[in-house]
Amino acid sequence: SNLNKVGYLYDCSVIAKGDPFKVGNMWELPLHIMDGHILYGNRRWQTSNLQQSKEATMRIIDEAHKKKLRYLTVLFHDLYFCEGFKTWKEWYIWLITYIRDNNFEFISYKEAIKEMERLNG
Repeated sequence: SNLNKVGYLYDCSVIAKGDPFKVGNMWELPLHIMDGHILYGNRRWQTSNLQQSKEATMRIIDEAHKKKLRYLTVLFHDLYFCEGFKTWKEWYIWLITYIRDNNFEFISYKEAIKEMERLNG
């Protein structure tokens, strides 16, 4: 609610498995997939290999699809897109390819907000 008070248009810091919702005038777009949660879990060091990470990600995407969620948000920290974090980089490349190959549409937050405002007022 404090972000709404200072004029933010949207926030993506709530980890949840649902559709966007409004907090005052601000849209809250729940965070569904984050690199750190997939590869680290709740630990300090990487706990999942690439195949385990893919499987965990596909489960989240499948669940969102079954719930007919309109949007699925992904958070990726670009500092991990390097050879020093090889699994992370491979996972991200795989994820983008998987999303594209399964005919999911990419959309920016700005475009999503315009759609939601048009549909929900």
